[in-house]
This record gives sequence, C-alpha cells and structure tokens, in this order.
Amino acid sequence: MRPGVVLAALLLTWPAAGQDLRLEMGTFQPYRINQARLVAEAGLSGELELSGRLWDGRSVPLFRTHLAAESRAEELAFYLDEDIRAIECRTGDRSVVVDLAALEGRHGAVPPEEAALRARMRDLDPPVDLAPRGEAKDRLSLAGTDLVMAGFQASTTLFGFAVPRTSLWLLAGFAVLALAVSVLPMRHRRLRFVLMVGASSLGTLAVLGATTPRPTLFSVVFQGDGPGARVAGSLERHLEERSTYTLMAWTGGHDGGSRAARSGQVELLGLWAPVAPGIPLADIVPPGSLVRFSSPPLVSIREGEAFLTSRTFITGWVVHGL
Repeated sequence: MRPGVVLAALLLTWPAAGQDLRLEMGTFQPYRINQARLVAEAGLSGELELSGRLWDGRSVPLFRTHLAAESRAEELAFYLDEDIRAIECRTGDRSVVVDLAALEGRHGAVPPEEAALRARMRDLDPPVDLAPRGEAKDRLSLAGTDLVMAGFQASTTLFGFAVPRTSLWLLAGFAVLALAVSVLPMRHRRLRFVLMVGASSLGTLAVLGATTPRPTLFSVVFQGDGPGARVAGSLERHLEERSTYTLMAWTGGHDGGSRAARSGQVELLGLWAPVAPGIPLADIVPPGSLVRFSSPPLVSIREGEAFLTSRTFITGWVVHGL
C-alpha cells in the first residue's frame, strides 16, 4: 500500500468501548491523505469501512476494503478536511469512533505553520461540477486572472469527454442496418429478423460507448503558488491512456502530461471514477502534497495498492511539494 502522506511518528490510540478493537493514528491532518491502523487481538475479517461524520450530521464513506483472510491489524488511508468532525471505523458488529474536533481542543492550539497551511487550502475553493460536459478542449488561454477564477474557467471549459471513434463507427453500422431493414421486402422475414437484431445490438453498444466513458483524471497545472496568484498564458492538452484510466492533462509546456517534479505548482483535478478499481491514489495526490476535494473520495485497496473512486464527479486542488 502506498499512502499519500506518512503521518507523525507519535501514535494516538482510541479503543472501542467494551470491544477488542482500537484505532491508532497520528495527528489529525486535514487537506491531506491520512493513515491509520485498525487493531483487534481477536482478529479482523470480512468488510471493513471507515466513514466521516460531517458537521451537518451526514456521513460519507472514506475507506473500504474486504479482508479475505483474518488478520490482527489493517492499514487504512483516507482523505480528511475541516468539514469532517469525526471518523468511525466499522467491521461487522464492532465499531470505534474518533472525535477529531474534540481531539484538537484537548491538545491545544494548532501550530502557526499548520494554521497557515489550512488557511491556504481553505481559500482554494474547488469548483463544483455535477459532471464533465461537452467535448474536452485542446487549449485554454488565461489573461492574468486569479487562481480560483482560473480553476473555474478551466473546469467549465476543459472537463469534458470526446465520443470514442468506435462508438461513431457502431452508430454508422446501426444506421446502415436500419436502412437495410426498412427497404427489405416483407417476404424475407428471417433476414429482416437477423438485421433487426444486429441493428439493435450495434445501437446499444454505440449508446453504451458514448455514455459510459473510461475512468478519467483531468489535470490542469498552474504556475501560481497561492489563491491570490495571477495566472496567464496558454495551456495545451496532453492525452495518455493508462492501465485503469485516461489522463487528460493541460500544461503550459510540452511535457506530455507528466505530473512528476512539480514542486510549488498548483494543480486543479477532476476525478471521474464511479467504478472500481478507480484511479491510483499516488497518481492523484503525490506524497508531500496538500489536497482539497469538492467532496471526499473513497479509498479502496486492490492487490496492496490504494485507489480512489467516487460515485459522483468531484474536483480538487493539489498543492505540490509542501
């Protein structure tokens, strides 16, 4: 498993009342990928889920995995921000709750450096988009706007899918077969039936191909280093097909969409990953980065690697190299 951030060495432990279950984690760190360890001397097995409780009382899933074999401890990775006031880990009929708000109150004020980082991320408000729309554009020109406004322009202009060519060919085949059925004499009933089945199949495949795009990570890289920074220039799109998803990246150079070595840069993300396995966590939030999502994604584990999924389209800001 490759968590996005390694927490402080000091571990705090919360036991579940009357149960052989405890949650060990480092200091609460909002706007990061956090790590914790669930321990049970009697063993863990089956479904394990971590959820976050928001200030308005709602609960959102943060981490989920299925334990095929019994173990005494399991590592968890999950996103946290200041909208999440408590976390609950549940497996079977056992659960443990950590009140994060009360924890910070008991251990004193937030250090100045940490307070500054949180204030910075608070100002980076992610644009809220219900879904990618239209067709992805190849280029975006910015004329000295601030970073948050540039992110809004990018999300409304760039985050969209192109209809795959395969779907267009299937639609063309559907049209040809439908025409053949319409002009064929009635006496050729068997042939008409075969053509009707073929046309229906091609039409269904075309619609599915056009409406269920591959999991996609949209990435727009800005040179600004804070919410008030002014950004200008032209961003060009680079497309890369990866093992479980498509990367659409807009950058100011010709680096082919590479997301490596971006210390000090700010990146706007769009995450379309409604089905498992999703997109690798390390590809979305590199180690040492801050992140703020429009709503919390779900972390799951597949063959020892962490992936992110979300039932809805979400956006987020990543500040690299801090």
